[in-house]
Amino acid sequence: MADVFSPNLLIKHLQPSPSQPDIPVNVAWDTLDLAFTGMLSKTVTVANVTLTSTEFIQSYFHRISGALTADRSYIVPVVKRPFTVEHGGTAHNLLVKTPSGTGITLVPGSVQSLYCDGTNVVPRGPATTATGSPFVLGSFRQGRPGANDLVLITDILIPLSLPSGLTGSRAKARTATTADATFDIRQNGVSKGSFTITAGNQVGTFTFASPVSLAVNDDVTVVAPAVQDATLANLSVSLLAYRT
Repeated sequence: MADVFSPNLLIKHLQPSPSQPDIPVNVAWDTLDLAFTGMLSKTVTVANVTLTSTEFIQSYFHRISGALTADRSYIVPVVKRPFTVEHGGTAHNLLVKTPSGTGITLVPGSVQSLYCDGTNVVPRGPATTATGSPFVLGSFRQGRPGANDLVLITDILIPLSLPSGLTGSRAKARTATTADATFDIRQNGVSKGSFTITAGNQVGTFTFASPVSLAVNDDVTVVAPAVQDATLANLSVSLLAYRT
């Protein structure tokens, strides 16, 4: 008689009148035990990581380490099951996904409870962080920023990290620009990135090539363009950082 398996975790069914029923039963119990208590550690650096079916089925908690050289994918098989991923790596984001489906992006230091629904990876709740929580550096500049004006200046009181791309950050002028306006983002006076509000628009697009670690007593500033825009006014800036 051909072997029959459970639909998701592929646990072998017990055959009628087996001579040694303890063997398949023990294997089944071990598979279930690992599926909900097993931990898998993976290092992610210069390439995406693709899990085998056995790795995925026998691991509930996935611990990622390594200095990622760019945003990477953590690719799981199309197997229905809950699991949790801790992005303990550094420098770049991790996309947890199936081979051809959509996924969930984790920032460094975050922990996310997930579910593979047989097509895509979806969240089971909001992401938390292993070392802290999101932290917003914000300001509002009333009126028209002058040439080289400071539109944000803040002293850092706790260690923080600004992620690459400044994902989740926002800059918005309540009165649109006349020409393109690029604002410089600086750490201790050194440029680290920028955002640009293009002509006729109100919302900025960020350019931030790599994460920046902010130490206690650092200062973060946002500096207006060297030429004052004719109309841009009432600008709010909110930079989304993470506790480290």
